[in-house]
Amino acid sequence: MSAQIDSKLENIDIEKIPFNKRIEAFYEGARAATELAKQVMIPQLKALINPSRKEEIIKGLYFSMYAWMLTLVSLNDTVHFQGAASATRSIFELLLDIKLLIEDKPINSIDKFDAFIQVEKFRAAKKYVEFKMSNPGLKYKSGLAKEKLVNKSGEENRINTLIVLNWGRDKKSKPRKIEHWTGWGINKRAQEAGKDYEFFYHESFALLSWYLHSGLVGIKGMSTESLGAVFGNSHMLAAPLFLDATLLVAEELKLLKAIPQLIDWIKEAKLVVGKVIIEEHLKILESNNPSK
Repeated sequence: MSAQIDSKLENIDIEKIPFNKRIEAFYEGARAATELAKQVMIPQLKALINPSRKEEIIKGLYFSMYAWMLTLVSLNDTVHFQGAASATRSIFELLLDIKLLIEDKPINSIDKFDAFIQVEKFRAAKKYVEFKMSNPGLKYKSGLAKEKLVNKSGEENRINTLIVLNWGRDKKSKPRKIEHWTGWGINKRAQEAGKDYEFFYHESFALLSWYLHSGLVGIKGMSTESLGAVFGNSHMLAAPLFLDATLLVAEELKLLKAIPQLIDWIKEAKLVVGKVIIEEHLKILESNNPSK
């Protein structure tokens, strides 16, 4: 079936397909991937009995991806191009997390993942307390948990010990400043995950990032149709990322024994975009041939 659709698509001049129909095709691909998760994966994950810590983390990351996909398919107007790009970027980063945790990269990845949660909460809390001390004239809420955390006896030493244990020290022999549980930047994470992920990073990550920050880099000089294309492109990219994660998680958590059809269902979901394009192409042919 996949080969047949690919063959038909090769003979279609995609530029003759109306722009809105191309966008619709990419949207339908994202919707199909989300629906597959809703009907199959989510119930299976919720039914897991006594999952290990690793399984619990991977399940949580997949739920987070699924939530982003729900957000993505709820944004069914091209005016939401920024939201769509943001969602797709987050989906890619979560996929990297899942892949690296499954492969235990870096070593002791589960310990690092858990440690980072504590480190990051303390870092944010300490920044707040330092700001409050430097700006006493502002109106602050009292009794915040972040203040209690920072002021807890021995907590900073405990956090620094966690950092050194998991990520080492910097060139000045101080506990390293960590921005992600791996201790790696996004480019390194993509590289460690594999060539396909590294390729996606170099081809698409900057484009998606432009709609979270970087001022007007992604907007200046863009036409309304071009920004609509950003919307469609985001859906086009998100669906296969999410379907790849679906298969990775199913294999790691041994769900394929319960749902052996999942591999075929994933393949079918990946064909949805092509099917919509072909259907529209046939409609155009019929309209140009009224005698038929």
